[in-house]
Amino acid sequence: DEFQQVLRDCEPEQRQAGRYRIANRQAGFLQGFIEGEGTSLQAPPQWRQWALSTRNADSLKPISLGDLDQQLRGYQKQGVYWMHFLAQNGLGGILADEMGLGKTVQALAFLRTLTGRRLVVAPSSLLTNWQREAQRFCPTLRVLVMSGAGRHGRLVSEFEKADLVITSYPLLRRDIDWYRGEDFSAVILDEGQHIKNPDSQIAQSVFMLRSKRRFVLTGTPLENSIRDVWSLLHFAMPGYLGTRSDFRERYEIPITQEPG
Repeated sequence: DEFQQVLRDCEPEQRQAGRYRIANRQAGFLQGFIEGEGTSLQAPPQWRQWALSTRNADSLKPISLGDLDQQLRGYQKQGVYWMHFLAQNGLGGILADEMGLGKTVQALAFLRTLTGRRLVVAPSSLLTNWQREAQRFCPTLRVLVMSGAGRHGRLVSEFEKADLVITSYPLLRRDIDWYRGEDFSAVILDEGQHIKNPDSQIAQSVFMLRSKRRFVLTGTPLENSIRDVWSLLHFAMPGYLGTRSDFRERYEIPITQEPG
């Protein structure tokens, strides 16, 4: 029964009778359960190595951070290595360090390792801070802050030349018909609790963004209910926690109705 529940959590896709395909992002979870039960799983060596690496953050390989190598603290470097590892393997994540520990600089250090156009979505009050930090830690990147009434006049001319685009949640919601047509090399949501309600227009807008590398920064990944976590991960790794209705039926309702 337990194994059946684990397989259901992995949302296997049936390709033919008796054969199912499980996404590689579920490898660490599945392997962890197998080991915890004291049993074994027949799998190629590559699969075993992948499952092990996704569960062992201590084995992250350092990457070149250039001049930031001397400026970042040890745990901040580890955060950048972690984001790089996830991105290299087609995964997304939630960087949930507490306030004041440098989530912004970690995100910028990671974005510096990429090419292509990158997008940061943040609260309106933090746009200036993101611009200032980007100019400080990523001086070679062409940064464009999309704000103000005249922003649409800059969409074509300045946007096409920008390496890093920074906009706010309210403006993204208004401009989503334009953003949804773009392929970004990475999208980062700052203060990700702004999408904790998956039914909100802001959340629905960020779900439409197209990028293979998706991360959320927040010091409070869970504020009101476990629905918050589902919404954040639905952006970072769509499908990892199943469908909204299934998650609500299996986890949210039983937990919220359980006596305190």
